[in-house]
This record gives sequence, structure tokens and C-alpha cells, in this order.
Amino acid sequence: MIRSLVLSSTVLSLAACGGSSASMLPPIPPPPGVTKKDGVTYYKDVQPIMQRSCQGCHVSGGVGPFPLTSYDEAFQNSGSVSSAVVGRRMPPWKPADNCQKFQNSRALTQDAIDTIYSWVADGSPAGNPADAPPNMTPNQVKLDWVDSTLMPSGSYTPSASLTTDYHCFILDPKLAADRDIIGYTNQLRRNDRKLLT
Repeated sequence: MIRSLVLSSTVLSLAACGGSSASMLPPIPPPPGVTKKDGVTYYKDVQPIMQRSCQGCHVSGGVGPFPLTSYDEAFQNSGSVSSAVVGRRMPPWKPADNCQKFQNSRALTQDAIDTIYSWVADGSPAGNPADAPPNMTPNQVKLDWVDSTLMPSGSYTPSASLTTDYHCFILDPKLAADRDIIGYTNQLRRNDRKLLT
């Protein structure tokens, strides 16, 4: 009972100070390793990053859970984008940097991570549409040559009764000796891109 009274009086005293309580809170410091930048806007700074690194999946009908092709779409999902980018969960790139360098890495540079974090931390301002880069087609990676093409032994139809139907395909390359994979591309044929994640 005493704790409830103390909490109530604290809330009342904050409300009586005038202004919104959010404006009285100190700014949240950037996470470790992230540097806050000033003056970041969507059209000048963030849209080029999203074109280059997000729109391969985050387009209407794409495998990403939401599109990121316009300011409104980016603004509506800005919190999720910042969290996933700062946590290095997006864009997905599994190879470790301390082992081997790969071409066409989807991993963001630290500067790009700082830019997206700063944009969201400052309220996700649009900026001037005149600063927008020209539209671009996402980079499609193609291999210079192909030594082997593997196909599943049969087709698979996801269950319509399940929210998530996770299915692994095991493909046996039938190699006589160990070999290194120096390139890989996934070119599954699909009628609905939402069925592939």
C-alpha cells in the first residue's frame, strides 16, 4: 500500500512539472560499439543503404516480412530495422570476418550501422526528397561457372494449417573426396516468394 502511494505521488509530481515526461528524459546512449551521428535523414543517408543492402528481400512480395522501398515503409518499421541492424541480425550474413573474406558480402559496415541507429534515434526524419538516390535494381549475384547443381529428390508443399512450416532439404553432392565450396547461389523455383525465408 505504501509503495502504491509513493508511485502515485511520483507520477503526479511529474505531470505537474509541465511538458511531456518523454521530453524530460535524458537521451538513451548508443549501444556499445555504435557512434551517434548528427543530421542523418532518410533520403540522403538511409535510403542508399536500404537500396544496396535491404531491398534484395524487403520489397513488396519479397521474402522479407515487410517492404523497405519507401520512406513511409521504413518509418513504420524503423524500430525493428534499428534493432536488427545494431544487433547484426540483418542483413543476414553468417560468415565470420576473421576467417575468410567473401565477395558480395551483405554485412553492413559500422558506418552504415551507425547511420541507421542515428536516424531512428533522432525520430527517423525524412529530409529532402531531392536528396534521394536514383532507383536501382538490387544486386543479383551470379557465379562465373558452375561445377555442380543439386536438386531435391521431390517437391514439397508447405502445410496450410501451420503458421511456420520449417523444412530442411538434405542434398547429397555424392563427392568421392572432400572439396571446398568457393561459391554458392540459391535459385529455388517458387510460385510464392513468401514461402521461402
